[in-house]
Amino acid sequence: MALSSNDMHDSRPPARLPCCDTIVIYDLEFTSWPGFADSGWSLPGKHPEIIQIGAVMLDVADGFGENNSFECLVRPTVNPVLSDYIVLLTGISQEWIERDGLPFAEALDQFKKFVEPADGMWAYGTDQKIIERNCRLTGISYPHAFDRSVNLRPLFTEALETQGPLPDSGDLLTYMDLPPVGHAHEGLVDARSLAEAIRHLVGVGRME
Repeated sequence: MALSSNDMHDSRPPARLPCCDTIVIYDLEFTSWPGFADSGWSLPGKHPEIIQIGAVMLDVADGFGENNSFECLVRPTVNPVLSDYIVLLTGISQEWIERDGLPFAEALDQFKKFVEPADGMWAYGTDQKIIERNCRLTGISYPHAFDRSVNLRPLFTEALETQGPLPDSGDLLTYMDLPPVGHAHEGLVDARSLAEAIRHLVGVGRME
């Protein structure tokens, strides 16, 4: 369903993005198991522990061009061994996590410093709640600066005039009949996918 300006309904205004000059779009990958999402991310002994943070910084005046990026792996502690399900979904291996994964507190501190210069934070969901849950789980203070995070999903629903549920962020470009930018369900790739989807929708007048 690749969209052109001719696909727009004249009577419907474009979805309005929050007004910002510099934006961070970010995506989280976290531990999961079959049926975990359907349970509301709540199964006995299971928690959505963040295993990867990916983000891009965009310059709105430059057509939402990317001028910086952030990516890090995070070591889970409650369930330190990744499920086969999440390894297959994300492509993140147990070896990578053990070799390159940072403690959550260190990863969060690095991410917070990356985000600080930006005017806005956007995600494809309420990802800040996952961050807050991980802070409670690890006993560290939640940075309330993340409360400014904006959920883009309703804006995509409006822009695409979708009746049913939208796919996950990693599958959004495919849903829009646009070429993917990498392996879906990797944090940085998914953040770049969202940025590319926004650039396209702004270009055809579905977002502004």
